[in-house]
Formats: sequence, structure tokens, C-alpha cells
Amino acid sequence: MSPLTNDSILNVSQATSPNPACQGQFGALHYIIAAFIIIFGLTANGFICVAFAIKRKLRTVTNYFVVNLAVADFLLIFCWIVWMILYFICADLKVPIATMLEVLFATASVVGLAMVSFDRYYAVTRALHYNSTMTHSRALISIICIWVYAGATSLLYLGLLYTDVQAKQLTYVKYYVLMLLVINFLLPFCVAMFCYVSIFSIALSHLRHSAPAGQPTDPNSNAAIILRQLKITFNIVILAAPFLLIWNFYYGIQVYESFNDWEMVTSSVLGEFFVSNLPQLVATINPLVFICLTKDLRRFARSGCQCLVIRRRGHDRVTLTETYPNSTQYTSGYPSNGDFASTKV
Repeated sequence: MSPLTNDSILNVSQATSPNPACQGQFGALHYIIAAFIIIFGLTANGFICVAFAIKRKLRTVTNYFVVNLAVADFLLIFCWIVWMILYFICADLKVPIATMLEVLFATASVVGLAMVSFDRYYAVTRALHYNSTMTHSRALISIICIWVYAGATSLLYLGLLYTDVQAKQLTYVKYYVLMLLVINFLLPFCVAMFCYVSIFSIALSHLRHSAPAGQPTDPNSNAAIILRQLKITFNIVILAAPFLLIWNFYYGIQVYESFNDWEMVTSSVLGEFFVSNLPQLVATINPLVFICLTKDLRRFARSGCQCLVIRRRGHDRVTLTETYPNSTQYTSGYPSNGDFASTKV
């Protein structure tokens, strides 16, 4: 389970909320979901980071924010794997640092999505000045600010440790989760939606005033630059908007449960498992969608697969040569150079 949804964050007895894994209530579907998150989540996010580091063409300002998002998602899933290992071996889950890390990485992920949205908004509305204003150094400064903000919100959880009264702990967690919903998820969602609505209106205006079909346009004109930025923005909209909505849905459930004495919204073990691990599912699907939508990443993945195939074939060829040496040395009547005309009968 996610550490934020488990009542162990309150340091109360787990007798009221038994561990389904320890009771043998987890079926094959639970393990399929967990395997999907572990395999595809780590692989896809790691692939984006490696591609950004190797392929210089991918080192654009927008991709700085995308890689930051991939790093946050990778760490979120890695932290979740450690948590799940402890959960499945029925270990003591009263570890406040687990909740703090989840809040840290989740906040960095969501605010990173909002930052990508703002970057696209600025690229479309200030197309001619974007490259001179949004430099790589400013992108790095923005990323540092994202992590500082995420760290500050996660450290607020330490206020829970200053009281030993269970009633006060419950009250603190209620308003802490509510605060997370408002400033870490609703606010970034509103910023992203404002950016996308503005971009959508600019796209409509561009379509109304665009040149007739077949008429050549200057590739360096303002309209051509905006069109290129709109194409990039389309991919980001598909990437960010649905997942920001899912994040708000997830934390809305947390607020509802916290104000209803942590009564689960679903009584099904599978349903509760699915809802509590929505952040990890989002962190897994996010990079997969971005890879499918980005042509350069698809080419990099294809070239990587081709290199692996070629290397494998080369390895097989070397193995075959070592197993079956040059057969001409065992042939008495044929020269090794293939000159059959000079062969003596």
C-alpha cells in the first residue's frame, strides 16, 4: 500500500486495518499490477533519463522539465518498491520517512507537470522570445525551486511528531492532507488548465488567420514558429492534463477518507489496492505515453533495439566461428580462394 494511505502514519495500532498481504488476500491481479509498475515504471523513466543524457538533440529546455518529471517518478516508484517489500513481508510500517518521501516525490512530479505546462504556454505566447528567455540555466534554476518547494511541503509532516495524543495526530493529518490537495495539486492543476485554455484559444486564432492550403509560408515567420510550438504542446497536453486530473482525484479520496475516520471508499481489497497505488500507476504510464508521442524518443528506442539485435547477431556469429572453424582446411580438393577453374583433377 501507499504509505500515505496506511494508518501506520498515525503510529496507531494496525489491528483496525489488517495487512491483506499478511492475511493472504492478495490475488494474481495484485501481483500483476505490482509487476507492471516495477518493470515498466523503472524502465520507462530510466530510458527517458538515459536518452536525454546520450542524445544531444533531446536536450531542449522543455525536455529538462520532462526529465525532472521522469526522475521524480523514478524515485517515487523506487520508494514504493521498498515500501511494498516491507509490506509483503509484514514488517513494521511505522516509518514517518516513507510518508515524507512519497510527499516529496509526488509534489515534485505534480509541480513538474505544471511547470512543463507553463513552459509550453510561454513558448506559444512568446514564440519569438522563447529561446532567448528560457535558457538551460534558467530551466535548472526552476527545477531546483521545484525540489525546494517539494521538500518544504514534505517537511511539514514532521509537525505530527510533536504530539503524542492520537486525537491531535488525527486532526493534524486531516488538515495536512487537505493542505496537500489545495496547494500541491489543485493549484498546479488550475495553473496547467489556464495555460492549456490559453494555448487552445491561440491555436484557434492561428487556424482562422493561417495561410490558405498550398500557399508557401516563411519557416522563420511568427506563424510558423507558433505552429511548431503548438505541435510540441499537443504532446504535452496529452501527457499532463489527464495525469494532473488523476492526482487530484487521488488526493480528493485521501481528504474524504481522512475526514471520515479513514473509512475506505471501497471495501474491495483489489479496489483499495488500486486506489492507494494510483500515484505509482500514474508515474508508470506517464513516461510510456511521452515515449509514444515523441518521435526522437521512438527513434532512439528503435536504434537501441537495432544495436542490441546487431550485437546479438555478431555474438552468435563469433560463437559459430569458434564452434565450426574454417571448413576449407578440412577440404582436400578445393582451394580456399574459391578458384575452382585451377583445381587439379
